[in-house]
Amino acid sequence: MMRLFGILFICTLCAPMGAGAQSTVIADGIYDAYDCSVRISDQRIEVTGNHLAFYESSCDITNPQSIPGLERTTIYDAACQGEGETWSTRFILMQTHDGGLASMDEIWGDHYERCN
Repeated sequence: MMRLFGILFICTLCAPMGAGAQSTVIADGIYDAYDCSVRISDQRIEVTGNHLAFYESSCDITNPQSIPGLERTTIYDAACQGEGETWSTRFILMQTHDGGLASMDEIWGDHYERCN
């Protein structure tokens, strides 16, 4: 739980000072939490429109809602599937100042470097 609060705190530091309201759109692309140079990574997210593709699962994100006080940060509802199962969750996504992606759900949070 402390890790999640830490990630959310880091998200606030990634926003530029004095930033105004920003679009809730996350840039399409491939992001990796560890190493963009490897061909296959279980720490990779591919963002295409309202779809997130992970190593062995994917999610369709809907209902974007800005989070007051956290610029460029949006919470989404997500319908996910993978390994023969389906589930619902929520994601907090933030396009960071370095072009990367900060992502957090109820069990995990991390910063992902932009690979392309």
